[in-house]
Amino acid sequence: EGFQPTELYGDINCTSEKKQLLFYFYKSDKKLDIVITNYPNATDSPLIGIPTEKYAISEQVIQNTPITVMKEHEHYTAAFIIGRTQYIIYADRLDYDECQKVLDSFFE
Repeated sequence: EGFQPTELYGDINCTSEKKQLLFYFYKSDKKLDIVITNYPNATDSPLIGIPTEKYAISEQVIQNTPITVMKEHEHYTAAFIIGRTQYIIYADRLDYDECQKVLDSFFE
């Protein structure tokens, strides 16, 4: 609640390998980004690769979907794959409980 879209809200990036939809939001100094990437020609599920050295990584399952969650200080990233589509939620300076609500909303 209270977030506004940035100028990149709804940007679309398409190549022959992937179609990507970007949703970027802000509220004062808080940031919430949602990136949805579809790999229409992939024969295998895409891999989730997010480099990290210090994040606390955990996994949770919502409606039989494994989700990788990374937390560090005021940063939060959740990533999951359904079929050939990868979802990444990134938040900066947003309370972790609020981040969980955003993640849960994908499965409601």
